[in-house]
Amino acid sequence: MVKYLKQNVVLIFFRAKQGALIIFFGTYSIKKRLSMAHGLKKASETQALPALLEDMNV
Repeated sequence: MVKYLKQNVVLIFFRAKQGALIIFFGTYSIKKRLSMAHGLKKASETQALPALLEDMNV
């Protein structure tokens, strides 16, 4: 009985940890994507993006 209970607690803890990691990485990737999109928007506003793309093609 105690062993079974211990197993369940470990399983619940592991699942909670897994869920927290998924939430953390999900929000992190969304923030990263938003900041990248914002950065590209800023760069295109200052006309730095076309020059950057030309440099990449060379």
